Amino acid sequence: MKKFYSLAAALIFASAAISTTPKSHSTVTAHNKTIPAGTQLSHRVDLACDTLANLSDSDALVIYTTTQGGYVAGVNGYGDLGKADFFMNPRPGGYIDEAIIYFGVATSANATDAFDVNVWADSSGMPDSVLQSEPMTFMQAETDVNDSSFSVVSFSNSVPITGNFYFGVDFSQATAGDTIALVTNTDSATVPGTAWELQSNGAWYAYSDTTASWGYNLSHFLIPIICDASTGVSSVDYDKSVAVYPTVANDIINLLVSASANVKVTVVDVKGNIVINKTVNTAAAHLYQFDISNLSNGSYIMNVSFGNYSSAKHFSIVR
Repeated sequence: MKKFYSLAAALIFASAAISTTPKSHSTVTAHNKTIPAGTQLSHRVDLACDTLANLSDSDALVIYTTTQGGYVAGVNGYGDLGKADFFMNPRPGGYIDEAIIYFGVATSANATDAFDVNVWADSSGMPDSVLQSEPMTFMQAETDVNDSSFSVVSFSNSVPITGNFYFGVDFSQATAGDTIALVTNTDSATVPGTAWELQSNGAWYAYSDTTASWGYNLSHFLIPIICDASTGVSSVDYDKSVAVYPTVANDIINLLVSASANVKVTVVDVKGNIVINKTVNTAAAHLYQFDISNLSNGSYIMNVSFGNYSSAKHFSIVR
């Protein structure tokens, strides 16, 4: 098995020799992370879209490093090439236009080096062919990490996802100085585990594999958003601090905030009436759902403010 280590190691470089030491979890230290504030995970968001996540909003979040250098859920001394999570598909034939990723670590060698954010087909219980892919630069991920924010990926070309699938990152093109690592929950928080990795031999293994992988049952912080149809309209209104989704909602609207703060939230209709007026503590919970089932069809603005930050996010209700 692969071996874990505490988060104190130097960053691993893509040009380093690949370790042959077996992986295991006998020397694990978990290093806490907080969710970019304002979210609830794995839930139905409306009649058109679902946000999918294998973590619970109560899970402790960590970054693991390894005895061989680098990160369990990212670039490491074992030469791993990619990381992904398995997802049950609640909308066969739906489209994944956007997704939210939480990177705990990222560095870049230059402005152009990139990794791929992929959706893989499921074949006999493991990742198979790439269904869709979107490049993201290591520098962009590094910027998001430095800003303590999540990353939102928009796919330029999405295709119908007919069955269960895997979603994650392929960093096989990383060069010296390029590093990413996903935030995960802790071992046994997700049973059975949903995390998979593409190893240096080109084969996929579940993290829970006690012979070839880490022997851990856990999940990555990955949130694909799958909708009934690909409209070309963003399903997330976001910046580096706040995400509101889906932008076309039914009964629920979601708020994800990348800070720990008392966040003032007001929702205003087209006539200027305040229909929601709440303050939420994003240090206590990180993804928030607002019940909008009593609101009429139409356009709305969600005003979000905390500290020196304020923004207006737009969404509509269509039933």
